Amino acid sequence: MTQRPILEDKSFDQIVSNFLHAEFCGCEHSSSKLSMRHQELVRGFLKCTKPKLTKDGKVHLTQKTAHPFDKWELEKLAEEPGLRSVENAQFTEWDYLGYCNKTG
Repeated sequence: MTQRPILEDKSFDQIVSNFLHAEFCGCEHSSSKLSMRHQELVRGFLKCTKPKLTKDGKVHLTQKTAHPFDKWELEKLAEEPGLRSVENAQFTEWDYLGYCNKTG
């Protein structure tokens, strides 16, 4: 977002991301290392969104919270750039037409 000239002077009421997930590159030797990669992706996304929001703007981040996703500590990551969690909703895959969990 920060490197797109078309977005440079724009701000948004809402920024939405569904299921941010770091790719598997075959080099992860432990689930904690992979979890850290995911956290860095989410951290970077949230850091980039903060300056692009209007005064009352919101970030909508859809993410699973079951194990191992609960290890990502999304609420803590949101606090780093000055965001806060307003609502958490139960994930139900049937709410997302065409959703298919894939790994690898």
